Formats: sequence, structure tokens, C-alpha cells
Amino acid sequence: MKKILILLALLIPSLTFAQYKYYKDSSYTQGFNFLSGGTSVNSNTFWDDPEFAIPIGFTFHLFNDTINTVHISAEVGLGGFLTTETVTPSTTYSSGIIAFGSDIQDRDTSENSSFSPISYTLSGTAPSRIFKLEWKNAGFYNAIDNGIYADSVNFQLWLYEGSDAVEMRFGNGNYVSPLIDLYDGGPGPLVGLFDSLNINTADARMFYFMKNSVTSPTLDSTTNVFSSGLPPGMNGNPVAGSVYRFIPKKGSISTGYTAFNTLVSNEMSYSTERNELRIDIYNNETFQYSIFDMQGHPVSTGSVSKGRKLINTGSLASGMYIVKLSSAKENNTCKFVR
Repeated sequence: MKKILILLALLIPSLTFAQYKYYKDSSYTQGFNFLSGGTSVNSNTFWDDPEFAIPIGFTFHLFNDTINTVHISAEVGLGGFLTTETVTPSTTYSSGIIAFGSDIQDRDTSENSSFSPISYTLSGTAPSRIFKLEWKNAGFYNAIDNGIYADSVNFQLWLYEGSDAVEMRFGNGNYVSPLIDLYDGGPGPLVGLFDSLNINTADARMFYFMKNSVTSPTLDSTTNVFSSGLPPGMNGNPVAGSVYRFIPKKGSISTGYTAFNTLVSNEMSYSTERNELRIDIYNNETFQYSIFDMQGHPVSTGSVSKGRKLINTGSLASGMYIVKLSSAKENNTCKFVR
């Protein structure tokens, strides 16, 4: 049976929300230099699906998050996949950066030390500093699992203070294995940004990524990482000197992207097939909800915080209902038909 999901996120007209940050692509080519005098992240120890919290050194803005630390979480299991907070088994939504979307690991498979150091530096002076995070000589899990140890990749993530620009920079690599092994079934390297990604379903408020040729990519966006049925990414292996740059366009209307969303703190939707009301909360506020029948009588009440709450309406009589959702800062409402 076809699933019918009706979006009912109707906002009170008097409320004003910050406009969603669109991103534009401003990629270019520049010589790659390894970091000098960086601070070690992995302390010369073997890593695979690591757990690291790395200080940025300044305040950085990514979508609606204000952060000073980036996280590489074992729960995600990808060494170049960074989030704005630690991802745990109970995490539902997370925002972050895909510096390199492949399943990478340390090349010292003896696990006695590290052949693939991860390090970072902070350069420049406030308010125009640059945070630089480097993966040097990283290996590919699938290739190593297939007995091939020659593959390696060198890349860096740069975050810019003030402009909130994001760059992924690539140096020389050694690519021996087939693309399907190096990029987990995808066509090539995946770099991008994601806002409120559902860890379980791969749905996101917005996911920006580079596609097409590694030498002349284009920026696209989607609300599901696997909307095409395959892992997204560019075509081919990274080319040394490639810099993939994402610049936020604050307040822009014309994005030129395939899809875009408006930044809201919550969404409400109703499934007639499952008799189920879904409430998604994207910020850190606690909301109170009340469901009223058309006579104004409350039939269900409760609270919901960041994440998703599913409310079964199977016990309600057939008819129209109103949902009121409120926090200390806003009040929203929607209708659904049971």
C-alpha cells in the first residue's frame, strides 16, 4: 500500500524564523601542503571507527548550530564524518560535515602504532582564523578487508572564522582498488554538509554534496542521502590540489539548487495509513503539545524535546483535530483528519 504522509507544519503568521542558510560552491585548485607542528588527535595510536572531540579554537556556525568543537564518533563508523555533537546509540538527529565519506582507517593493521596520523592546527589571528584538520596516509577499510594495503588518501578540512566557510582539500593519494571498494559502492569521493540528519533513516532537513566529475563538480542538495538509491559522490578518485568549498549564503532566496527547505524549529506530519501523528523537534527547546477535537476538548497532551515523537491516534473517533505545539518562544498549530 502506498504510504500517504501529509505535511501539516502550519506556522503562526506572527512568528518570524531565521532564514535557512543556503550554500554556494566556490571550489578551486591550490597546491596541497601537509600541516606543520600540528596537535595530534590520535596520539600515534591505531584508529578505526574512532571517537574524538576536536577543539576548533573559535566559534563556528553550521546551519543553525553554534559550535567550538567537532566530533568524530565511533557510532557513525566513518573516520572523515564529523558532527556538531557526540553521536551515541540514542542519538536521532545530528548535523555535521562530511570531509571524506568513505570508511577509512589507520594503515597500521598490526595496531601497534599509527601509520595514518590525524592532527590539527589553528592559524591566523582573530577574527579571521582558520582551523585545519588533517588525515595523513589514511587507508580504506574495504580495500584492507580484501587484502589490499596499498591504497591511501591525504586530505584536510578547513573551517574559516567569521565567514563560516568550509573547505575540503586533497593531496596526492594512491588508489589501486576499484572505486566500489574505496567509496562503499559510490562513484567516488563524497564531501558535503548535512543539517539534522536522521541517523536511522538518512532523511535530513538538508544535505549538500558535490557530484559529477572530481575536477569540475557541481553542488546539489537533497533531503535524503540515499535518494538516488546509491551512495552519492563525485565520479573518480580525488585529484591532488582540489579544494571543494562551501560558502553560506545568508538570507538568499535564489539558490540554484535542486531542493531547499526553510529553517524551522519543528515539523508536524500525519500518516492516515498508520493513524499516527509525528512531531519532529530540531532545536534544544522543550515543547508542550495538545490535541483538541473540533469542540475544543483536549483528547491528548504531553511534551517532546529534540528528536521525534510518534503519537498513535487509533483510539480517537473519526473527524478533524487541531494540534497546538508551544514552547517558551513560539506557538504553532496544525490540523489533521482521523
